[in-house]
Amino acid sequence: FPAVTDRQYQMLTANPRIISDPEGMANSLASILQMEPNELKDKLSRSDVPYMILKKKLTDEQMDQIKALNFVGLYFSEETYRFYPEKELGGQIFGYVSNADKNKGRYGLEGYYNDILKGREGSLKFETDVVGALIPIGEKHVTEAVDGSSLVLTIDRVIQTTACTKLKAWVAKHGADGGSVVIMNPQTGAIIAMCSTPDFD
Repeated sequence: FPAVTDRQYQMLTANPRIISDPEGMANSLASILQMEPNELKDKLSRSDVPYMILKKKLTDEQMDQIKALNFVGLYFSEETYRFYPEKELGGQIFGYVSNADKNKGRYGLEGYYNDILKGREGSLKFETDVVGALIPIGEKHVTEAVDGSSLVLTIDRVIQTTACTKLKAWVAKHGADGGSVVIMNPQTGAIIAMCSTPDFD
């Protein structure tokens, strides 16, 4: 089962240089993005820059509402975020990826195997005109992204769930500050379950 995977989200960006009515656009977007109109207006009024991030992790409903407005100068781009379907189950094993630190693995397997899991980002370099818009016939340089590798673990989901549930119950019953449990295959040394409490999501 996939204990850790990637999930795609949409990000909303703007090119303030080609937005003619920042205040009106801000007022229209505020309720959709659940942001203050003045905050959006400040970003949309930055005519000195051709690129401004307005909102990350848009919902499908937000995207549909924004597209319906048909504003010039707004763009959607896809971002990849780490997703942990089992939430806190195995948090100490997997660690996490820090989006604030260029998606770098922190702690656990994410941190230890960061170099082989992260892959390589792609890039697109292109020529723009004076307002920051893409020149269709201009020079372009594309670097394709490279996927990171995958890890296959010996953790048994059923045993892991049972062990962690039992551990939490015993810690609560005896009023302990915390606890840990490791279950191994005695023949191979493979880790079948490993968890600690308190844990984290």
